[in-house]
Amino acid sequence: MDTVMTNTYSAPLNAVRIENNRLHASEIEHVTSPNTSGEFPRNFPDTLVIHFTGGSNASSSVNYMLNPKSKVSAHLVMGRNGEVTQLLPFNAIAWHAGQSSFAGRKQLNNYAIGIELDNAGQLNTDANGEYVSWFGKRYHPNDVFVESSHSNSTGRSGIKNNSDLQESPNAHSPTYWHRYSEVQLQRTFDLCRLLCKTYHINYVLGHEEISPGRKFDPGPAFPLRQLRRYLIPVRIDNHPLSEN
Repeated sequence: MDTVMTNTYSAPLNAVRIENNRLHASEIEHVTSPNTSGEFPRNFPDTLVIHFTGGSNASSSVNYMLNPKSKVSAHLVMGRNGEVTQLLPFNAIAWHAGQSSFAGRKQLNNYAIGIELDNAGQLNTDANGEYVSWFGKRYHPNDVFVESSHSNSTGRSGIKNNSDLQESPNAHSPTYWHRYSEVQLQRTFDLCRLLCKTYHINYVLGHEEISPGRKFDPGPAFPLRQLRRYLIPVRIDNHPLSEN
């Protein structure tokens, strides 16, 4: 089951633009992570990978990615109020995918823009039935997404085919997940649209789809299939879509 957005992010796309591989808008914060392997090869990036941070807040995740000892980075971090931090230009390789493969390719860092959303990820229940993150924070039931049959990967992955996708190992057991905020989802959708219009994006994937069994983000609380459907008209403009 997908999360359903009730409306579309209201700021016009031309309020945010990409110049020299960086977002430009008054609300975009720019910092520089040292965790990069240099520039993408020619004709890349061609993939977007969506993640959750699994942390307590966006600032702590950004700070973690600024630490060279972490050996982790992403291009964008999206806060719960829609605030955006860019850590690397879109022509630079970030370290967000780890051990990964898709469509016959390994090491997706070499092909993909990484977008991290501030979200605690999977939650547990304590003895009192309260929802608790791995770092001990408790969440109101309104902030919890309950999913009994999660498999984001059964939907379309992007442009070419979905033969590389695997069903989530959580597909048959009830799980609890931190909800994404609506403004977070809305802005992510429109930033992905802008990236698709700017770069030759062929795939829009969740981390769980390129590292099945090892990673579970962005999880069932993120409407990944809805995002793909939203991006179809943009991709038709740039490159014919396959319905396979």
